[in-house]
Amino acid sequence: MNNKDLMQLDGYDIHFRLICSEDHERLIRFYYKLSDKTKFLRFQFNTANIPKVRVHKEAAFLCNLDRNTHNAIVAIIQRDNQEEIIGVARFVRDSETASAAEFAVVVLDEFQSKGLGKKMLLKLIDAARKMGINCLLGYLLSYNDVMIHLIKTLNLKTKIINFRGQIEAYIDISQQGTDKSCGKKPKTGREFTF
Repeated sequence: MNNKDLMQLDGYDIHFRLICSEDHERLIRFYYKLSDKTKFLRFQFNTANIPKVRVHKEAAFLCNLDRNTHNAIVAIIQRDNQEEIIGVARFVRDSETASAAEFAVVVLDEFQSKGLGKKMLLKLIDAARKMGINCLLGYLLSYNDVMIHLIKTLNLKTKIINFRGQIEAYIDISQQGTDKSCGKKPKTGREFTF
């Protein structure tokens, strides 16, 4: 990522970069700063009883990725003389050659509904395209109106399936918008990752 990977919001300069192993503690602090509502919308279950050891394990996993199948972008600000993660956008696919991947975006509550999530998703789409991914799939709760709206404003071909309160949102990110595999679920096998 380069100098154009900067956004100003609420008096902060926000920088975007790939997540790295040094982000482990920052990612844990980020997780604990998310509201219960945001955690529920992101993970789709009550996270109140997740043991700290599991949070640390998941943070370690996300900070040490196999970049061929899993990637994550973080939004960073300087606050109190240290870097702070305020957003994470990630995708994972089941193999290096898979053309579809599951994606997720989560933004710290105080920075939500201000364009940061969309900026992060667009950066994630760019990174996915460079890796040969043509379709992103997101699992959302049917009342996650902000994320559903964000997906619909991307000006990309989308397919949204609502099934018993859960939405599968397929985004065709191929340059032509004609990827035939878009609509087939990738098999990632992960159930709790930031």
